[in-house]
Amino acid sequence: MDSPSETARYIKLLAGAAMCLMILPAQAVAATCDFEKGPIEFEFTEMRAEVTLDHSKNSVEIEQLIAELPDAEEFHNRLKTQAEQVKRNGGAFVFNGYTYGSAEMKLKFGYRVATMTDDSYCAYINRVDMAFGNREMRVYLSNEHAKGSCRYKVTLDHEMEHVRHSKDVLTRFVKKMKKLQEYVRAMPIRNGREIDQVKQELRDQFISKIKEIGARFDHEVKTVNNELDTMENYQRMDALCS
Repeated sequence: MDSPSETARYIKLLAGAAMCLMILPAQAVAATCDFEKGPIEFEFTEMRAEVTLDHSKNSVEIEQLIAELPDAEEFHNRLKTQAEQVKRNGGAFVFNGYTYGSAEMKLKFGYRVATMTDDSYCAYINRVDMAFGNREMRVYLSNEHAKGSCRYKVTLDHEMEHVRHSKDVLTRFVKKMKKLQEYVRAMPIRNGREIDQVKQELRDQFISKIKEIGARFDHEVKTVNNELDTMENYQRMDALCS
C-alpha cells in the first residue's frame, strides 16, 4: 500500500560547510521484490531571494562578519599574498562591502511500500518534493560612505557583480537538481525487516547524490567570488574614487 508522505527534511548547502553522510548497516535481504515500480512524482520549486541592502554597519563590523565565514582565514591569506605581490600594505585594507548569500534545499519524500509473504518490506521512493535556491541574499555596504558617494557606488557595483555571478551559478545548478528525477527513478527497490530502516536507506542514497551536487555548487560559487575578490580589482576600485 502507499505510505503517507513524511514531514519535510531541511538540508542547508552553505559555502565551505563540511558535508558528511551517515550510512546505516545494510539489512539482510529477506525476500525478492518481484514487482515493477509505479509512477514516480517529482516536483521541483526554485527559490530566488530578493537582494537586501544593509547600510547599517561600519567597515570593522563588516570585517567581523567576514571573519565568521568557514574559509575566512584562507580568504585573508589570499588577499595578503596578493597585497605583497603588488607592494601594498595589506594591514591598511578596509572592507567597504560584503555579500552574503546562502543556498538551501527542502525535501519531502513519499514511499510505495509492499509487505511480503515473509513479513519483510519492499519499498521505493515514489514522490519527491524538492525546493532549492537562495534563502537569503544580503549586500552590506559600509555606513562610513554616504549613499550616492563615489565609494558607495563603486562598492555597490562590485557587490552586485557577486550577486549576478551567484545567480548564474544557481541557474546552472537548478538544471542539475531537476535531473535528479531521473536518478530517483533509477534507484532500486529496497527490502528489509524494519520499514523505518528501509526508508532511511532510500533517503541516504538520494541525499548522498544531492551532497555531491551541493559540493560542486559550493565550489563554483567560491571560485567565481575569488575571481572578483582580487587585490587588482580593489586597486582599480580605489583609483576610480581617488
